[in-house]
Amino acid sequence: MTRLMLTLMIGLLAAACNGSGAGSDATAEKAAVTGTAMYRERIMLPPTAVFEATLEDISRQDVAATVLGKVRIDGPGPYEFSIPYDPVQIDERMSYSVRGRLSVDEQLMFTTDTNYPVLTRGAGNEVNLMLKRVANPTAADGGDAVTLENTYWALTHLGSEAIELTEHSQQPHLRLDATSSHAGGSGDCNRFSGGYALDGNTLTFGQLAMTMMACIEGMDVDNRLAAALSDTKTFTVEGRQLQLVDAGGTVVASFEVGEPAATE
Repeated sequence: MTRLMLTLMIGLLAAACNGSGAGSDATAEKAAVTGTAMYRERIMLPPTAVFEATLEDISRQDVAATVLGKVRIDGPGPYEFSIPYDPVQIDERMSYSVRGRLSVDEQLMFTTDTNYPVLTRGAGNEVNLMLKRVANPTAADGGDAVTLENTYWALTHLGSEAIELTEHSQQPHLRLDATSSHAGGSGDCNRFSGGYALDGNTLTFGQLAMTMMACIEGMDVDNRLAAALSDTKTFTVEGRQLQLVDAGGTVVASFEVGEPAATE
């Protein structure tokens, strides 16, 4: 009888241990950080867009963050994600954060630029990521990186209307000097200059001074370009193209990388 009772007790203890292990596995499977990701620009991304979110241990500032979990979502969004992780790896004394990035054709276009803490130190397991536009993506043709600043931008469109140059026209263009925060360029007739302010993907122009040549042709382009610069609030650089965007998300002017004339 004593041997039988001992055998039953061992069996019950083993079953309890197995049940406890199953519960831990279930907890591990259910543990996840959830969230959303968005960006402010009104840009329709192509089907080749890829969003990635990673859960990282950022406790040590002197080494690269350790990735504890990640998720990938193909397509243009919207992005709602769930990053599974093993709770055993979480230490309440450490710090954890979620990082997001959005690429198109393997070219980074948006990324988080701040920490989004989760799980410890009073943070929960939900985050809402705000992705910031990468100002200087690598040119789509595989060439050198094209930057907003220190690039000769030749005007191609005002709004949706293509610029048509006459035989006597000069190339309307824009150039931003990163050292002096000075904007310079020309319309079809007159030259302009003034200051600008750049903060992330926010771009605004100050009062621009323009020469007063009374040209027979080209004044319309001058006036419309000046108005477009005045209305500019944000910008996008994609490959070798630049678009200036107003507060309502409308593209007011488009440019492409050009070559300055010999007289520039």
